[in-house]
Amino acid sequence: NYEARNYNDVSVRRQDMLTEELSDFNLAFGNVDNLTGGVKEYALAGLFYRFTYAWKSRYLFETNGRLDGSSRFPKGNQWGFFPSVSAAWRLSEEPWMADVKSVMNNAKLRVSYGSLGNQNIGYYDYYQTVDTNGLLSYTFNGSNKSQYAYVSDPVSTGTWETVTTFDVGADLGFLKDKLTFSGDFYIRNTETFIYTFRWRNDKRWGLFVMERTARLIVDACFAERNVVANHLDDVGGGVNSIYCGAVDHKITKVVNFSERCSILRVKSCGTSNNVRLNSCMLPR
Repeated sequence: NYEARNYNDVSVRRQDMLTEELSDFNLAFGNVDNLTGGVKEYALAGLFYRFTYAWKSRYLFETNGRLDGSSRFPKGNQWGFFPSVSAAWRLSEEPWMADVKSVMNNAKLRVSYGSLGNQNIGYYDYYQTVDTNGLLSYTFNGSNKSQYAYVSDPVSTGTWETVTTFDVGADLGFLKDKLTFSGDFYIRNTETFIYTFRWRNDKRWGLFVMERTARLIVDACFAERNVVANHLDDVGGGVNSIYCGAVDHKITKVVNFSERCSILRVKSCGTSNNVRLNSCMLPR
């Protein structure tokens, strides 16, 4: 897949309209007090695959993968690969389960591991910008406040945020699915690497955060007749009533929080509006 977008923005404001019924700049005689514009674009490309295999309806296997590239990251960090794999064993289809199938008609064990990528940041957040419109909090000789230039903090100079999930689960059905159980336990890690370029003793400050979520989910349902809710269409007359219960417990915490720094040599940026941009920051 490939996606690309280009935006051109123009904003103009003029006061003192001759009439409020028609909106046209030629019908205003005031000054143009706002005129802004901008251009932004981004591109997203990806390749993906899927492979599925089932042997005798007992052993199930599936693998997926995505290779995604985004222009929202600097060159060299634009691409990320996000694979996943899952397997299941249907015990109820084994020959040695035939004697108990009238009681336990369905039994399946599942396990999976996979990753996803997130690139939802600004189009150019990895760039630093220099703003020359800063004003000091005091004046010189009672005149206007002096101006200064400052460098912004980029949101990110890293790459994709990665979310990995490991899941184990089981599905059980008894008495032709009159009684069913479904349970899952998963651990999800969210790994984020962000540079923020904060001024701390002339250091470039990096931040790495890993957030971990552990969750247990158990569902149980009982149908008075012979099927559960997701099979209602297969039974004439429907089900008289269904009783369900669930247990859901989740814990989320930050398990890794570290700073990564590299020293910068910072030179004088000049005074007021006379800013030498090429000499402000020189990495050592």
